[in-house]
Amino acid sequence: MSKVDYLIVGQGIAGSILSYQLLKKKKSFIVIDQGLNGSSSMVAAGIMNPLVLKRLTFSWRAEDFLSYNNTFYKELNSFFNQNFYSELKLEKVIKSEDELNYWKKKSLELHLSEYISEPTISSKSSIYNCYLGKVKHSSWINLNSFLKNYREFLNEKNLLVNESFDHKLVDLRKYKNIEFDKIVFCEGKNGHLNPFFDFVGFSPTKGELLTIESEDLKSKAILKKGVFILPIGNNLYKVGATYEWKWHSESPSQEKKELLIKLLKEIIDCNFTIINHEAGVRPSVKDRRPILGASPIIPNFYFFNGLGSRGCLMAPLLAKELIDSIENGTALHEEANLRRFLSRPS
Repeated sequence: MSKVDYLIVGQGIAGSILSYQLLKKKKSFIVIDQGLNGSSSMVAAGIMNPLVLKRLTFSWRAEDFLSYNNTFYKELNSFFNQNFYSELKLEKVIKSEDELNYWKKKSLELHLSEYISEPTISSKSSIYNCYLGKVKHSSWINLNSFLKNYREFLNEKNLLVNESFDHKLVDLRKYKNIEFDKIVFCEGKNGHLNPFFDFVGFSPTKGELLTIESEDLKSKAILKKGVFILPIGNNLYKVGATYEWKWHSESPSQEKKELLIKLLKEIIDCNFTIINHEAGVRPSVKDRRPILGASPIIPNFYFFNGLGSRGCLMAPLLAKELIDSIENGTALHEEANLRRFLSRPS
């Protein structure tokens, strides 16, 4: 019989970052997860950008997350002696005169000038004649590599149970042969199947992306216009991502593949080969806010989900805030607290 402070269900972005934060606080835990294949976390690009580029406004709590992440992800690199995380330029491809003038105007605003620079004409032969607006403080985590390495670490330390979780078998403080003080459900897209948190409102979105190879592109920055083009090394690039609110299959679709190719060709003018086409379902919420907090019925049952497309940006600080709430009674941010769903009409 194992006895731990925390039992964590799920090893996607939320479960991995949360358990790592517990590790730093010397709290004992076990993670239960059936495997990463096909999970949205394994498909996610891992781009961290503080701005909504269409309107050049800050995403929710972006500055809080950026301030915390700079130290957190560098510590993560050091702990594993890997380079999962790196700062990476993001360049917005600008073609219309209206967008160019809007970006120039915004780049002169005092606060935004710390995050964007005035557009300059592109010198890249692989990109059509256009301007590039540079976003500062953007970064990237190789999420696929991190999750696989972290899974190996958990296995080596006997902190992982490699199986699917059966909600019918959990008791107040026991699951099979594991005794726990608290349990945190980090089940990603499957969170809507959790019977203990069935009042939470999910609106999962399906996303698809391509991996391409191009010797001619030669971009060391993330390019963005309609889709992102993310350099991942060895002349390989991730291209994505689509957003689909109504979908019938989790498999990649030919329609979205053709859309991604079309949008890609609107940015670059060079040869490329498609290496892979993937799809994943994001655990999104209609109000575009994460979901965390305690069950209103079972006090030691907790939920950490709904990170959507900005999971890598939000997860480290939100995991810390959830742990602080559990251990010290610190109030959670009202817009993220799952109790917001209890006051809504059905």
